[in-house]
Amino acid sequence: MKDTDLKRQRDRDLYKVYVRSLSTGHFASIGEAADHARRQPAPQWYISARTASLLIGRIMTHQSLINLNSNSRQRIWYLYDAYRDYLKAHPGCTLSRELILEQLVEMPAPHFFVSAGRAKHIIIYERRAAIKRMRRQ
Repeated sequence: MKDTDLKRQRDRDLYKVYVRSLSTGHFASIGEAADHARRQPAPQWYISARTASLLIGRIMTHQSLINLNSNSRQRIWYLYDAYRDYLKAHPGCTLSRELILEQLVEMPAPHFFVSAGRAKHIIIYERRAAIKRMRRQ
């Protein structure tokens, strides 16, 4: 799946978590609810195995990740740790890094790797889209 498709999926999943959060908690603002939602576990990592493999390769060769935003850097370091843990748990593994990462990126992530401001923006956009869909029915 392309990274742009994964971002769209991330946005929809974040909105679902936001809606669930509204039914279980009381929030003073949309920003507070969005911040709460982004800190919840995410169904997956929302990065392609190929992109993750390339970025982990940069880490392994001591290249800078400075061109990534802080949330993307955090996400790739988490995945790098998961990749290393996988290799420790499977000594003698002959799978390529990308094949291992295909498994890892589909696993749940500890949270959505987006900033509070970005989460609020995503939720506002998704809420408007949901309202438009409801009006069309």
